[in-house]
Amino acid sequence: TPVGIEDHRIPSGAFSASSSYNFNHGPDRARLNQPNGHGRTGAWSARDKNRNQWLQVDLGAVSRLTGVATQGRHDAHQWVTSYTLAFSKDGKRFYPYRQAINRLNDPLFRANTDRNTVVYHRFAKAIRAQYVRVHPKKWRSHISMRVELFGCQRGELHLSLNTWK
Repeated sequence: TPVGIEDHRIPSGAFSASSSYNFNHGPDRARLNQPNGHGRTGAWSARDKNRNQWLQVDLGAVSRLTGVATQGRHDAHQWVTSYTLAFSKDGKRFYPYRQAINRLNDPLFRANTDRNTVVYHRFAKAIRAQYVRVHPKKWRSHISMRVELFGCQRGELHLSLNTWK
């Protein structure tokens, strides 16, 4: 089940990033299926084009996460082609996906090949975290992306066994 990035259950103030091109490209624009509008872009776009960039979402409470989905920028030919993930319960100590699972090498998630197709990844094992960071590693033209996380937030019970498209 989506945790609420796309449908705005996760508030705009819960997003942060290493950098943003400007206000109109801010991290709050990183919602899955976010269109451009009112002078703002349809994605978060980093200011700097390097592998040190990240997009962070604060879920408000420790949640059980089972997957992630990404898209490129709605209004331009820009998208992330691969990324890694890091998780934290306190917002200070982040652990790469590999360490949270099995201590193997960081898995590089293959991401988008165009700007609007949604690419889904299910985690091998559920993760418990309040903060999630997406670290783009490769991209087309510019670091720009939209995301959704899947799982169950604290206090929620979902009976659906198959929420993947």
